[in-house]
Parts: sequence; structure tokens; C-alpha cells
Amino acid sequence: MALTCFFCTMLSFISSSPAYDGMASSGTPQAQTNTHRRHRTDNSLMRDFLKRARRYRNEGRYELARQSYVQALSVCSDEETLLTIRNELDGIELLLRTMR
Repeated sequence: MALTCFFCTMLSFISSSPAYDGMASSGTPQAQTNTHRRHRTDNSLMRDFLKRARRYRNEGRYELARQSYVQALSVCSDEETLLTIRNELDGIELLLRTMR
């Protein structure tokens, strides 16, 4: 759990740095287009990570599922999906703890 918090904190730090996004902070159309493109890319990444996590979970590969859930959580921008990912991740972590 601490690793998850650390990972999320590091990703939020990296994504908030100006060198990371490469976009102007003004409201120019180019900046808005880049923001929209980045949001769309984040959503497709999140869907890929979530799909992979669920596949790993169904295969019984729980450590890999946990890793993919954390990755999906790190790029998720939708509050509803964020809650779903957190709930599924909590279930995987509980399962891993009981198996140890």
C-alpha cells in the first residue's frame, strides 16, 4: 500500500512539472488541442492497463494484475473510473495479503 502511495505521488509530481507536458499554460488553441490529445491518450492508456489488469486477475496472476491496476490508477482522469479501479485494486491487495 505504501508503494502505491509513493508511486502515485511520484507520478503526480512528474506530471505537474513544466518540462513533462511541454505545453504552454495559456489558453491558446494549440495548448487546448494538446491537452485534449493528452487526455485522449491517457484514457486509452488507462483502458489498456485496466483491460490487462482484469485479464491477469482472471488468469490468477495477481501480482501482475496489481501492477496494472496501479498503472491504470496513475493515468486515470475520470472520477467514476478512479473509484472502480481503487475498489478492484483493494480486492487484489486483500487477496494477495490472505495468500501470503
